[in-house]
Amino acid sequence: MSSSLYSNNNPGMHSEVSSKGDSNFNAERDLDALLTHLSPDKGNEDVVISLVTSRTVAQRQAIVTEYEDMNGESIVAKLRRDRRFGFPRLMIALFMSPREYDAQTVRSALHTSGTDEKTLLEIFLTRTNREIQTLKEIYFDKYNHELESDLGRKTTGYFRAVITKLALPSRMQNAVPSTERAKQDAEDLSKALEKKSKKSVFIHLFCYSSYFHLLDVFDAYEIQNGKSIEKVIEKEFKGHLQDSLKAIASITRSPATYFAQRLYESMIGEGHNMDMLVRIVVTRCEVDMPEIKDVFLKTYGVTLKQFIEDETTSTYRQLLLALID
Repeated sequence: MSSSLYSNNNPGMHSEVSSKGDSNFNAERDLDALLTHLSPDKGNEDVVISLVTSRTVAQRQAIVTEYEDMNGESIVAKLRRDRRFGFPRLMIALFMSPREYDAQTVRSALHTSGTDEKTLLEIFLTRTNREIQTLKEIYFDKYNHELESDLGRKTTGYFRAVITKLALPSRMQNAVPSTERAKQDAEDLSKALEKKSKKSVFIHLFCYSSYFHLLDVFDAYEIQNGKSIEKVIEKEFKGHLQDSLKAIASITRSPATYFAQRLYESMIGEGHNMDMLVRIVVTRCEVDMPEIKDVFLKTYGVTLKQFIEDETTSTYRQLLLALID
């Protein structure tokens, strides 16, 4: 596992950025070009795609600010009204601030037909404590609801115990790695399996420990017991709790593997999950997309580019491919 995936002890952060942006960036000039090529009479899809995918998140947010200063409204509102091309949700995702997009995603996951637990886990497991705190503030501003309250009302059982802890947020992020502490925590997990408290012990450790520490605990557990933590989770837990612990273990082991699997799942079977596909491409294209593409090829025997070309419609394909390039 590459330690570069765990900058600041959080898999959502990364030391490499795949999108270099425009070194001669000018928000006013870009906004003028964008509005020109979004217009009905002079619209040019290729120019729009080239512009938005060659800018960083920060540069796109500067365009958003420029538009708001000039027009007194969000460019996202304009994009929702003026659906000039066939990829409105992808354009909207690109121009929303990252945490606003997260807040909208969490809201949708809580209010879909049956709570979307996997999406909630994806968000709260791959954001820093500070990012989660900002997400919560934006959520309250947009929906006039405390996020913790909505999570409590919309989730149940042990999944509620997991997701409310992840949303506090209180995962350790600057703890000094300790081999001895990892060995002790691995022993505690083994002992907990013999007690009724095993669920609470696993939840506490998995939700509060840094990812570096969890990885050390997993290694220590396997040395002590001769089996992986994943096999233990499969045997000892069921339902949403098993899914939650497996997701945490997967992200601890390799965020790129986790997201490669999520991307694959978004495009297989009938009725592709375009929301998932768009979200992962948009949120990871400047984080760890090169690693995700490598894992995708090794795991599924086809490049992510080819898979997107085969499994998506032309309206989204060109923009998605430009983002992962």
